[in-house]
Amino acid sequence: MASFSSGISNSGGGLMTRENLAYAAGIVDGEGCIGIFRRVNRQAFRTHITVAMCELAVPEFLFQIFGGSLSKHERLFRPNAREQYVWLVAAQKAAECARAILPYLRIKQAQAENLIELQEINQKIRAATTTQRAERGGGLRLKGNSKSLPII
Repeated sequence: MASFSSGISNSGGGLMTRENLAYAAGIVDGEGCIGIFRRVNRQAFRTHITVAMCELAVPEFLFQIFGGSLSKHERLFRPNAREQYVWLVAAQKAAECARAILPYLRIKQAQAENLIELQEINQKIRAATTTQRAERGGGLRLKGNSKSLPII
């Protein structure tokens, strides 16, 4: 897997038109994955939205609108297969993307709603955990002889 920067500004700016959001929703409905995974040994969930295609144009378009990451995957175990370009947004960016395309989704609407809800729960868990650490007077514990870092 190789990550690369396409030199594109991914601010979203004027690209968040209804037409582009509807197109993005169609791509996610047909070619995308709205993923929700339980984190190992944690209460929270990991959320992401991905689209993988052999042509760069569509993943690059999604990157322009929503940001995230854009990477190239070579198919090592299938020597005749073409490389894939993968667009990915995770966590809060995935929830923002899901909110934006939700009105236009037809097939994966329930998955997008679940992702949004779980990301809100993740934010509450994160806030509670940060508050508990601050109340204990501790920061982030490092392994070894290092001291704890204060929470900023």
